[in-house]
Amino acid sequence: MKSNDKDDLTQHLARKADIEKELYRLTPMCPYCDRKMKQCIANRSGKPFWGCPVFPHCSGFRGMRPRGAHRRRRLRAELAEVMRRIAETTTGGPDPADDT
Repeated sequence: MKSNDKDDLTQHLARKADIEKELYRLTPMCPYCDRKMKQCIANRSGKPFWGCPVFPHCSGFRGMRPRGAHRRRRLRAELAEVMRRIAETTTGGPDPADDT
């Protein structure tokens, strides 16, 4: 791996860590058991909501705020791009599974 590739990889890994921290910060805590909630989809309506990760032992839930959902969606897209660049840097080229 060339020095320039190592610098790129270091930058990509640092950005990945920053994005993951921001996504973690945006995830609410369960109002009952104080665990980080997980994103769920309602069976009947198909709408997203925050649910407690230990359901059914804890039934905490929260509705998703549209403004926060947009930011999370943008961060997840950016994270996917950073992960693609990390794969390219470590393999020396584009991912063969990526058909773009």
